[in-house]
Amino acid sequence: MLDFGSYKNKLSYAANPDLYCEEDLRLFNLFTADAIREAGLEGHPKAHKAFALAWRDGHAEGTRAVFYHLEDLAELLKD
Repeated sequence: MLDFGSYKNKLSYAANPDLYCEEDLRLFNLFTADAIREAGLEGHPKAHKAFALAWRDGHAEGTRAVFYHLEDLAELLKD
């Protein structure tokens, strides 16, 4: 299972905005890859589209909601 707290940026934006944004992007990419793998969609041609839909519908509630949306979509994509 994913450790959703590990995808939170712990850097200070005020201290170094560029570094903060780089870390945010790194964490987003890490979460994307981990969520796709955990949902069983790694290598699926529609994995990133499913993630984009899950992100659209759940990101306001956090990474846990995104993952739950992705799991629902994964059920539709698997044989």
